[in-house]
Amino acid sequence: MTEKVEGIVLQIIPHLQRSRIVKMYTPLGLLSFFQKTAQKKGAQNGQIFDPFSQVEMFYEKKRSTLYRIEDSSVIDWGLSIRSTMGTLFAAGAMAKALLRSQLPEKPSPKLYALFACYLKHLPLGIDPDVLTGSFLLKLLLHEGIIDLQDRCFYCGKEAQGLSNGVSACKEHLEKKEREFSPQEWQSLFVMGKAQRISHLDPCAQVPDLIGFLEKRLEQDR
Repeated sequence: MTEKVEGIVLQIIPHLQRSRIVKMYTPLGLLSFFQKTAQKKGAQNGQIFDPFSQVEMFYEKKRSTLYRIEDSSVIDWGLSIRSTMGTLFAAGAMAKALLRSQLPEKPSPKLYALFACYLKHLPLGIDPDVLTGSFLLKLLLHEGIIDLQDRCFYCGKEAQGLSNGVSACKEHLEKKEREFSPQEWQSLFVMGKAQRISHLDPCAQVPDLIGFLEKRLEQDR
């Protein structure tokens, strides 16, 4: 039975000499596809695309979680994302976070829409690090790994960091946890809670925020 799904290519893994494994994030979750590449006339299955392309995929659904591509149509090649190293690295960090955190075929239409939205805004002038930090924060919140609040979970004072995944003031932060300045915490809070891209501060600076958030994601695996 042929199925159809829209998705964004996260990773392409060469397989043997004339095929590849395509990992995509879709409203149906993380899906993996097998695609033959051109070897002779008529042997190719669908268009050949690159990471961060948005693709409509037609595939045969079987018991295996590795689906065979029957045909595909590129909606957006994602060329603007690959136009600068900054936007390319940012898209790569978001893709890596999804590959690490999402189980195969775990549906999440809202997370897919968020990812697509952030990719489209990457080339539009906002600092890529701000968009990446905001996406990672929203992903951590979505997965329930952190609970971001402006007040300490334990006593209600102004929060300045995360302790065991919840917002905490200086007194309740464990020694191993990072303490943010009030300005940094406010920027972090806005990045995580903003309802629209336009609500983000395009010049927000939180040193090594991406590394800090990637470590949080890695610890929860």
